[in-house]
Amino acid sequence: MKTAATFKQADIKRAIRGAQSAGVAIAAISITVFGEITLQIKDPDQPGLRDANDWDNILEK
Repeated sequence: MKTAATFKQADIKRAIRGAQSAGVAIAAISITVFGEITLQIKDPDQPGLRDANDWDNILEK
């Protein structure tokens, strides 16, 4: 038996927009089975979980 998702795509978009409007870069997003959304923030002074690569620059355009 399937259960309804405990979060919506709009919830994730809202969390991302909030972080971006605060001026922080997101390194990763985690969602628990209970629907808890966690954003891991990338520290600009220290290499993060995922460093930028050439494709990041291409896809931004």
